[in-house]
Amino acid sequence: MRRFALIAIAGLLALALIATGCQPTVPPVTPATPAGGGTETPLAPETPLATPVPSPSATAEATVTPTASPEPTVGATLTLAGPTAGETIVTPVIVRGQGTIPPGGAVTAQVLDAEGGVLGEGPIQFQANGQPGQQGTFWGLLRFNAPRNASPGRVVVVSPGGAEGQAPVRDEVAVNLRGTADQPLASLTIESPVAGAEVTTPLEIRGQGIVGANRVLPAQLVDANGNLVAQGTVQFPTNATVGQTSTYTGTIQFTPPPSDRAGYLIIEMRAGSGGQVLARDAVQVTIKGSG
Repeated sequence: MRRFALIAIAGLLALALIATGCQPTVPPVTPATPAGGGTETPLAPETPLATPVPSPSATAEATVTPTASPEPTVGATLTLAGPTAGETIVTPVIVRGQGTIPPGGAVTAQVLDAEGGVLGEGPIQFQANGQPGQQGTFWGLLRFNAPRNASPGRVVVVSPGGAEGQAPVRDEVAVNLRGTADQPLASLTIESPVAGAEVTTPLEIRGQGIVGANRVLPAQLVDANGNLVAQGTVQFPTNATVGQTSTYTGTIQFTPPPSDRAGYLIIEMRAGSGGQVLARDAVQVTIKGSG
């Protein structure tokens, strides 16, 4: 009976606590007194360590954008193909070569003596079918004042460049200059046709010169680019005296071009068949076309 009475009393106390909402009270914690007296200062809360931020180089390498290299600027070119190195030249000299066509379509050619003095200078035209900046060929005749005695010299060609911004270019070749007093004496002069004449077929040729060992001389009709149109011969009289001035004559037959074109008649005196040129003369003419 006593046991049941205790259980009943415990149940009643529990119900009373629930009904009143009472909560068990936790007694306050009294800070411990440090040895030697005094009050202990509470510790400040720890500051959390900063989390290290990885640098960009630690996570990924920097991306380098390659810089495109500029396209190389192609400069103008110029190459002298004739006369050739060491050649003995006479006036007028045939100047030919290839390179970048400059504005105006011409290069400047010079014949210089051993000291660099200018003996002759003039324009040499590129072929008419080319445009500035393109590659082309040039051909022309340049007259110069031949020295009295044979001496070394140079032929120079200069171009202002193939386009705006391109530097001038030049080429040159060392040559030998035939003197006016050289032996054997040689000279040629074309008297007909005259410079600037319109020529048709047959082309009648007449001129004067000093008679050499070869009385028959080659004659050529070429266009302004040096392309052969026709060739033939002129001849001194059989009774003309070698070393004396005499008249030569000859005829060239040719097929007229479709339209008029500029050209040259060229007469040469050579040492032997196909040998060194001893004398040359040329006149610029208009080759009459068939149209």
